[in-house]
Amino acid sequence: MTDIESIISAEKICEAKTKESFKIPIEIYEELFTLYLNVSEKYCKNTPKAGIERPLAVLLLNDRIAKSLYCSIDLLKRGHYNECFSIQRDIFEAICLSEYILKNPKMSEVWFTGKPITFSKISKEISLLPFDQEIYGHLCDFTHPNVHSTIREYEPDTVRIGVYFTFKPYFQKEMAHSSLVHFFLLVYRAMDNYLKYMKQFHEDIEPEDSDKIEIMFKKIYKFSDSLIIKFDH
Repeated sequence: MTDIESIISAEKICEAKTKESFKIPIEIYEELFTLYLNVSEKYCKNTPKAGIERPLAVLLLNDRIAKSLYCSIDLLKRGHYNECFSIQRDIFEAICLSEYILKNPKMSEVWFTGKPITFSKISKEISLLPFDQEIYGHLCDFTHPNVHSTIREYEPDTVRIGVYFTFKPYFQKEMAHSSLVHFFLLVYRAMDNYLKYMKQFHEDIEPEDSDKIEIMFKKIYKFSDSLIIKFDH
């Protein structure tokens, strides 16, 4: 029988196994995320360059990106991989939309009207690289309720007729691995996008912060290279 306590117990087991398998990458990611938060909060309050109206949509999207990054890492730790991937796709789309608005500042006004801006239009405008498109396709694959993503939620021996299905998560090293790759790439893109916003609409950032960001990017390169896997669709 499944109840809330048994689900929480299963989550704790997942969290312990995730920490055991990916302790250093998760600590590095959380360090990078904290820096991203601090920089975003510090400079969003700065006065923009004279005579330039900054696109407020970018600031609002950045806030959404930060909150989603914070929430989804917790889902990864607790073994809720599909739910984590779903939020990661939303983060990816928000980052791309922000990049699109930076290239077309007037689209900030369109966004505020509620008029949809299609992802196909956005991806063409910002020229997504093949690897970015592969990542997005991978996230979509696990977001949609298809058989592939649904079956991956269950332990292999339980997916057969007559077996009771459970809500309890279980640790899947490959899924956690893939999700961590996404996190490193997403936090990099989020910070890079915010730096573009800063350069376009504000004065240059302080040298101390610039040095911290440079160190952050080097860490991302180091750990993403060690985590990168070939995605299996």
